Amino acid sequence: MTVSKLTKESIPDIQSKIRKVGKAGNALKVVVYGKSGTGKTTFSGTFPKPLLHIVCSSIGANESIPLSKLDKVFDLELDKSQELIQVPDVVMKNGFKTVVLDHVTGLQDLVLKEIVDLPESQRTWGTVTQSQYGQMTVQMKEILRHLLMLPVNVVVIGQERETVVDEVTGLLTPYVTIAVTPSLGSWLNAAADFILHTYIREQTVRVKTKVGSNTIELEKPTESYVFSAHIGPNPVFVTKVRTSEIKSLPASIDNPSYESLLSLKGKE
Repeated sequence: MTVSKLTKESIPDIQSKIRKVGKAGNALKVVVYGKSGTGKTTFSGTFPKPLLHIVCSSIGANESIPLSKLDKVFDLELDKSQELIQVPDVVMKNGFKTVVLDHVTGLQDLVLKEIVDLPESQRTWGTVTQSQYGQMTVQMKEILRHLLMLPVNVVVIGQERETVVDEVTGLLTPYVTIAVTPSLGSWLNAAADFILHTYIREQTVRVKTKVGSNTIELEKPTESYVFSAHIGPNPVFVTKVRTSEIKSLPASIDNPSYESLLSLKGKE
């Protein structure tokens, strides 16, 4: 049917699809990104079990080391991107409460490899066409859509990348976001309830010291470190909290977990 032939009578009735807004439930869609070794996989292990850990990384099963001592955690190591299409059926059949994709940056590389049919060492600027990048983004969105529509917790892990030029204005506006194509990143971020940027923070203690006749307090490093995550509004790191309450958000949280996200989400 062409657009010119559309009439009121030919458009499906949408009245039956209108529903009162209800409780969203506690199934979270989370994007977490950061440098290697900053606690992304450890954070994902705090989510409800049983948990399906989908590995798509150059280091393979080693991505699972932070989860190795947890009960009811199962690995699925991807060989082909299309294997993800079967995941929703597997999740529902086996009663998984959480699905973790570790990581989406590796999945993007895998999809591009399948399209270009060249090893990563031979994929240089100019060997991959704009059309192939576009095809990769379309395929990635379709694959991820199957995961994000699941009625369970979904955690999408990614590496980080720094962007220094705003694509719209052309101005220098440095920010850090997940390491996928800009189009896919915008789409993925819009679908997420939470976006966290992980980093390692050195802990400090406040100590009093004398300066002349005055006593002041200074922050002193302890040489002790903790996993942290930027979560509140940030001028450099892309973050997000989808909440049912208007509240003051912390700039960051130490040892981020599923429970800490639920507390930020607010009462349903």
